[in-house]
Amino acid sequence: NFTNLTVLSLSSSNLEGQFPPKIFQVPTLQALDLSNNIKLQGTLPVFLQNGSLQRIVLSNTKFSGKLPDSIGNLRNLSRIDLSYCNFTGPIPNSTANLRLLVYLDLSSNNVTGLIPSFQMSKNLTYIDLSHNALIGSVPSSYFTGLSNLVYFNLAYNSFSGRIPLSLFSLPSLQKILLSNNQFGSEVAEF
Repeated sequence: NFTNLTVLSLSSSNLEGQFPPKIFQVPTLQALDLSNNIKLQGTLPVFLQNGSLQRIVLSNTKFSGKLPDSIGNLRNLSRIDLSYCNFTGPIPNSTANLRLLVYLDLSSNNVTGLIPSFQMSKNLTYIDLSHNALIGSVPSSYFTGLSNLVYFNLAYNSFSGRIPLSLFSLPSLQKILLSNNQFGSEVAEF
């Protein structure tokens, strides 16, 4: 029944039990931080069209389930931190619709499948998909236009194929972590 709620921050509050998914759907909510509540459980709901959420931080909780395709409806989303949770299944292709995304951390989950293209998210500075069960190759085209990307971590997955050459031409990139994968032995020339 919150009609004016824009920010809800309950991080490190020793919360436990099941978090009500309807709170994610409060039409005015812009930022939700439930991080560091290691006994708090929950799942992500179906997100409504043109939701106002800009920040979702659920790191170090027991949130689980699949990432909903409807996450692409959150056109204002700039920060997603779902690290150290129990999410499963693929990263929805609809994340390609998140044009304002700056920070994406899905590390240390059980996320599977291929990674979607981040080409439309030109503002991305941080991507961490490490410690999951992601597979497939990483096409060079995925990094076109990501001139603001500073940090990129795909370590501890099952990626294969060649390391994309375009990754090394990103002007702002400071840290690349690709260890513990199955990339081919041939290294592209610089």
